[in-house]
Amino acid sequence: MNFRMLSLALLLQLRLCLAMLLPQPAVELDGYRYLLNVPAGSSSRAMPLHLFLHGYGDVGDDIDILRIREGVTNLLDKFEQGQVNRATTLASLEFITVSPLHPNRQPHLFDWESDKLMKILNKVMSEHAIDKQRIYISGHSMGAFGTWRNLIANPTFFTAAVPLAGALRGWELGHGWPDVSDIIAIPIWAFHGTADGIINVRLAEESDAHMKKAGSKVCRLTILPEEPHNIGTSVWYRNDGEVLEWMLQQSK
Repeated sequence: MNFRMLSLALLLQLRLCLAMLLPQPAVELDGYRYLLNVPAGSSSRAMPLHLFLHGYGDVGDDIDILRIREGVTNLLDKFEQGQVNRATTLASLEFITVSPLHPNRQPHLFDWESDKLMKILNKVMSEHAIDKQRIYISGHSMGAFGTWRNLIANPTFFTAAVPLAGALRGWELGHGWPDVSDIIAIPIWAFHGTADGIINVRLAEESDAHMKKAGSKVCRLTILPEEPHNIGTSVWYRNDGEVLEWMLQQSK
Protein backbone atom coordinates (compact mmCIF):
# COMPACT_ATOMS: atom_id res chain seq x y z
CA MET A 1 0.00 0.00 0.00
CA ASN A 2 1.48 3.39 -0.98
CA PHE A 3 1.54 6.43 1.28
CA ARG A 4 -1.51 8.07 -0.34
CA MET A 5 -3.67 4.97 0.07
CA LEU A 6 -2.49 4.55 3.66
CA SER A 7 -3.34 8.17 4.44
CA LEU A 8 -6.82 7.81 2.94
CA ALA A 9 -7.41 4.61 4.92
CA LEU A 10 -6.34 6.30 8.17
CA LEU A 11 -8.51 9.35 7.42
CA LEU A 12 -11.52 7.13 6.77
CA GLN A 13 -10.92 5.24 10.00
CA LEU A 14 -10.58 8.51 11.94
CA ARG A 15 -13.85 9.85 10.50
CA LEU A 16 -15.59 6.61 11.44
CA CYS A 17 -14.29 6.83 15.01
CA LEU A 18 -15.40 10.45 15.33
CA ALA A 19 -18.85 9.57 14.02
CA MET A 20 -19.15 6.91 16.71
CA LEU A 21 -18.04 9.25 19.51
CA LEU A 22 -19.84 12.50 18.70
CA PRO A 23 -23.42 12.95 20.01
CA GLN A 24 -26.11 12.10 17.49
CA PRO A 25 -27.83 15.12 15.86
CA ALA A 26 -31.51 15.79 16.50
CA VAL A 27 -34.18 14.59 14.08
CA GLU A 28 -37.63 16.17 13.62
CA LEU A 29 -41.00 14.65 12.74
CA ASP A 30 -44.46 16.22 12.94
CA GLY A 31 -43.39 19.00 15.30
CA TYR A 32 -41.38 16.77 17.64
CA ARG A 33 -37.57 16.84 17.66
CA TYR A 34 -35.81 13.79 19.03
CA LEU A 35 -32.39 12.35 19.76
CA LEU A 36 -31.53 8.93 18.43
CA ASN A 37 -28.78 6.87 20.05
CA VAL A 38 -27.86 4.03 17.67
CA PRO A 39 -25.11 1.59 18.71
CA ALA A 40 -22.27 1.18 16.23
CA GLY A 41 -22.62 -1.94 14.10
CA SER A 42 -26.36 -2.28 14.67
CA SER A 43 -27.41 -2.05 11.02
CA SER A 44 -27.05 -5.76 10.32
CA ARG A 45 -28.95 -7.12 13.31
CA ALA A 46 -32.29 -6.49 14.96
CA MET A 47 -31.92 -4.32 18.05
CA PRO A 48 -34.25 -3.62 20.99
CA LEU A 49 -35.89 -0.18 20.92
CA HIS A 50 -36.26 2.13 23.94
CA LEU A 51 -38.47 5.24 24.07
CA PHE A 52 -37.56 7.73 26.82
CA LEU A 53 -39.92 10.58 27.81
CA HIS A 54 -38.50 13.52 29.79
CA GLY A 55 -40.19 15.59 32.50
CA TYR A 56 -41.91 19.00 32.34
CA GLY A 57 -38.75 20.88 33.31
CA ASP A 58 -37.21 20.07 29.93
CA VAL A 59 -40.06 21.07 27.60
CA GLY A 60 -39.30 23.67 24.94
CA ASP A 61 -36.87 23.90 22.04
CA ASP A 62 -33.47 23.11 23.61
CA ILE A 63 -32.81 19.51 22.57
CA ASP A 64 -29.34 19.55 24.15
CA ILE A 65 -30.85 19.84 27.61
CA LEU A 66 -31.77 16.15 27.32
CA ARG A 67 -28.09 15.25 26.94
CA ILE A 68 -27.21 17.15 30.11
CA ARG A 69 -30.11 16.67 32.51
CA GLU A 70 -31.82 13.38 31.71
CA GLY A 71 -30.22 10.30 33.25
CA VAL A 72 -30.49 7.75 30.46
CA THR A 73 -29.77 10.17 27.59
CA ASN A 74 -26.87 11.66 29.53
CA LEU A 75 -25.47 8.20 30.21
CA LEU A 76 -25.64 7.17 26.55
CA ASP A 77 -23.98 10.38 25.37
CA LYS A 78 -21.20 10.00 27.93
CA PHE A 79 -20.56 6.47 26.73
CA GLU A 80 -20.38 7.59 23.08
CA GLN A 81 -17.82 10.26 24.09
CA GLY A 82 -15.77 7.76 26.11
CA GLN A 83 -16.48 9.49 29.44
CA VAL A 84 -17.81 6.40 31.22
CA ASN A 85 -16.53 2.85 31.05
CA ARG A 86 -18.05 -0.36 29.67
CA ALA A 87 -18.83 -1.80 33.10
CA THR A 88 -21.04 1.16 33.97
CA THR A 89 -22.93 1.12 30.68
CA LEU A 90 -23.02 -2.55 29.75
CA ALA A 91 -26.55 -2.29 28.39
CA SER A 92 -26.09 1.00 26.53
CA LEU A 93 -24.56 -0.68 23.48
CA GLU A 94 -27.36 -3.11 23.06
CA PHE A 95 -30.46 -1.09 22.16
CA ILE A 96 -31.55 1.96 20.20
CA THR A 97 -32.87 4.83 22.33
CA VAL A 98 -35.31 7.48 21.09
CA SER A 99 -35.53 10.63 23.26
CA PRO A 100 -38.18 13.09 21.96
CA LEU A 101 -38.37 16.70 23.12
CA HIS A 102 -41.84 17.90 24.13
CA PRO A 103 -42.51 21.17 22.21
CA ASN A 104 -44.63 22.74 25.02
CA ARG A 105 -47.52 23.86 22.83
CA GLN A 106 -51.23 24.28 23.45
CA PRO A 107 -53.42 22.30 23.97
CA HIS A 108 -50.86 19.61 24.86
CA LEU A 109 -48.78 21.30 27.56
CA PHE A 110 -48.68 18.22 29.78
CA ASP A 111 -49.65 15.66 27.19
CA TRP A 112 -47.23 13.27 25.51
CA GLU A 113 -49.27 12.75 22.35
CA SER A 114 -49.44 9.01 21.72
CA ASP A 115 -50.10 9.37 18.00
CA LYS A 116 -47.02 11.59 17.52
CA LEU A 117 -44.83 9.24 19.54
CA MET A 118 -46.01 6.24 17.55
CA LYS A 119 -45.18 8.06 14.31
CA ILE A 120 -41.63 8.60 15.56
CA LEU A 121 -41.28 4.97 16.62
CA ASN A 122 -42.66 3.71 13.32
CA LYS A 123 -40.20 5.95 11.44
CA VAL A 124 -37.28 4.61 13.46
CA MET A 125 -38.50 1.06 12.91
CA SER A 126 -38.66 1.67 9.16
CA GLU A 127 -35.05 2.91 9.14
CA HIS A 128 -33.45 0.37 11.49
CA ALA A 129 -33.71 -3.33 12.13
CA ILE A 130 -35.75 -3.54 15.36
CA ASP A 131 -36.51 -6.56 17.52
CA LYS A 132 -40.28 -6.15 17.87
CA GLN A 133 -40.34 -8.52 20.82
CA ARG A 134 -38.22 -6.04 22.81
CA ILE A 135 -39.65 -2.51 22.69
CA TYR A 136 -39.41 -0.55 25.94
CA ILE A 137 -40.73 2.74 27.31
CA SER A 138 -39.57 4.80 30.26
CA GLY A 139 -40.02 8.34 31.51
CA HIS A 140 -39.46 10.77 34.34
CA SER A 141 -42.16 12.88 36.07
CA MET A 142 -44.42 14.11 33.23
CA GLY A 143 -42.69 11.43 31.18
CA ALA A 144 -43.62 8.80 33.76
CA PHE A 145 -47.28 9.77 33.49
CA GLY A 146 -46.77 9.61 29.74
CA THR A 147 -45.25 6.16 30.12
CA TRP A 148 -48.33 4.87 31.93
CA ARG A 149 -50.63 6.59 29.44
CA ASN A 150 -48.85 5.17 26.39
CA LEU A 151 -48.86 1.68 27.88
CA ILE A 152 -52.63 1.91 28.25
CA ALA A 153 -53.05 3.40 24.75
CA ASN A 154 -50.78 0.77 23.12
CA PRO A 155 -51.00 -2.31 25.36
CA THR A 156 -49.68 -4.79 22.78
CA PHE A 157 -46.81 -2.63 21.49
CA PHE A 158 -44.48 -2.28 24.47
CA THR A 159 -42.59 -5.11 26.17
CA ALA A 160 -41.69 -3.45 29.49
CA ALA A 161 -41.73 -0.05 31.19
CA VAL A 162 -39.77 2.01 33.74
CA PRO A 163 -41.73 5.02 35.09
CA LEU A 164 -39.74 7.33 37.41
CA ALA A 165 -41.39 9.76 39.84
CA GLY A 166 -44.85 9.47 38.29
CA ALA A 167 -48.14 7.66 38.76
CA LEU A 168 -51.13 6.02 37.13
CA ARG A 169 -53.44 8.94 37.86
CA GLY A 170 -53.09 12.70 37.96
CA TRP A 171 -51.49 14.97 35.34
CA GLU A 172 -53.00 14.21 31.91
CA LEU A 173 -54.32 10.84 33.12
CA GLY A 174 -57.03 12.45 35.25
CA HIS A 175 -57.83 11.83 38.90
CA GLY A 176 -59.70 8.53 38.63
CA TRP A 177 -58.10 5.13 38.32
CA PRO A 178 -57.84 3.97 34.68
CA ASP A 179 -58.66 0.48 33.46
CA VAL A 180 -55.35 -1.38 33.50
CA SER A 181 -56.63 -4.84 32.64
CA ASP A 182 -54.82 -4.77 29.28
CA ILE A 183 -51.40 -4.01 30.78
CA ILE A 184 -51.21 -6.26 33.85
CA ALA A 185 -49.01 -8.73 31.96
CA ILE A 186 -46.42 -6.07 31.03
CA PRO A 187 -43.33 -6.06 33.31
CA ILE A 188 -43.10 -2.64 34.97
CA TRP A 189 -40.40 -1.42 37.35
CA ALA A 190 -41.36 1.93 38.90
CA PHE A 191 -39.16 4.16 41.07
CA HIS A 192 -40.00 7.02 43.43
CA GLY A 193 -38.12 9.02 46.06
CA THR A 194 -39.54 9.52 49.55
CA ALA A 195 -38.37 13.17 49.54
CA ASP A 196 -40.15 14.00 46.28
CA GLY A 197 -41.78 17.38 46.87
CA ILE A 198 -43.49 17.53 43.46
CA ILE A 199 -45.18 14.15 43.01
CA ASN A 200 -45.97 12.55 46.35
CA VAL A 201 -44.61 9.04 46.76
CA ARG A 202 -48.08 7.97 47.94
CA LEU A 203 -49.32 8.20 44.34
CA ALA A 204 -46.67 5.71 43.20
CA GLU A 205 -47.58 3.37 46.06
CA GLU A 206 -51.27 3.61 45.19
CA SER A 207 -50.48 2.97 41.52
CA ASP A 208 -48.53 -0.14 42.40
CA ALA A 209 -51.38 -1.34 44.62
CA HIS A 210 -53.89 -0.66 41.83
CA MET A 211 -51.88 -2.76 39.37
CA LYS A 212 -51.57 -5.62 41.82
CA LYS A 213 -55.27 -5.47 42.69
CA ALA A 214 -56.02 -5.75 38.96
CA GLY A 215 -53.97 -8.94 38.85
CA SER A 216 -50.45 -7.87 37.89
CA LYS A 217 -47.68 -10.13 39.13
CA VAL A 218 -44.93 -8.39 37.14
CA CYS A 219 -45.29 -4.81 38.40
CA ARG A 220 -42.79 -3.70 41.05
CA LEU A 221 -42.08 -0.44 42.86
CA THR A 222 -38.73 0.56 44.35
CA ILE A 223 -38.89 3.34 46.94
CA LEU A 224 -35.67 5.37 47.20
CA PRO A 225 -35.22 6.69 50.76
CA GLU A 226 -34.50 10.43 51.02
CA GLU A 227 -34.29 10.78 47.23
CA PRO A 228 -35.87 13.95 45.71
CA HIS A 229 -37.97 14.33 42.56
CA ASN A 230 -35.04 14.19 40.13
CA ILE A 231 -34.05 10.54 40.44
CA GLY A 232 -33.07 9.87 36.80
CA THR A 233 -29.34 9.66 37.36
CA SER A 234 -29.77 7.59 40.54
CA VAL A 235 -31.90 5.06 38.70
CA TRP A 236 -30.03 4.72 35.41
CA TYR A 237 -26.58 4.56 37.01
CA ARG A 238 -27.88 2.23 39.74
CA ASN A 239 -25.69 -0.83 40.38
CA ASP A 240 -23.73 -0.60 37.11
CA GLY A 241 -26.75 -0.31 34.84
CA GLU A 242 -28.99 -2.77 36.70
CA VAL A 243 -32.22 -1.22 35.42
CA LEU A 244 -31.05 -1.24 31.80
CA GLU A 245 -30.02 -4.87 32.20
CA TRP A 246 -33.45 -5.73 33.63
CA MET A 247 -35.17 -4.00 30.69
CA LEU A 248 -33.14 -5.94 28.14
CA GLN A 249 -34.03 -9.22 29.79
CA GLN A 250 -37.73 -8.64 29.12
CA SER A 251 -39.10 -10.13 25.92
CA LYS A 252 -42.56 -11.03 24.64
